[in-house]
Amino acid sequence: MAARLPVALLAERDPYVVQQLRKTLSGLVDLTVVSAAGEALATARALKPDIIITTVLLPDFDGYQLCRRLRDDDVLKSIPILMISVLDSPQVAIRAGADAFLAKPLDDDRLRQVIARLVARAKAA
Repeated sequence: MAARLPVALLAERDPYVVQQLRKTLSGLVDLTVVSAAGEALATARALKPDIIITTVLLPDFDGYQLCRRLRDDDVLKSIPILMISVLDSPQVAIRAGADAFLAKPLDDDRLRQVIARLVARAKAA
């Protein structure tokens, strides 16, 4: 029996980015996609994913607020968060609670490495 792929929750509003990430992350994670921060919060509570990937620019509230709300939630606070954005804001992302930040356009190999590292670190904890 094959091992279960880690579950990743992606909050991204751009269909092109979603399509690219589905292709890049195929075989690495089981990807669930939402397009708004509120939807991400509700889905995270229901799904309890192994990692959350979010962009900064979301329609209802931004990725920074999403990170803070995830970190304030006793059930979700230990899930690793990767923030991706065209905004070059790694310090802001980390202060908001993200575990890692990658700038768009994403480097596929680097993205896969960071996700694998965050998931492995969370499982070991």
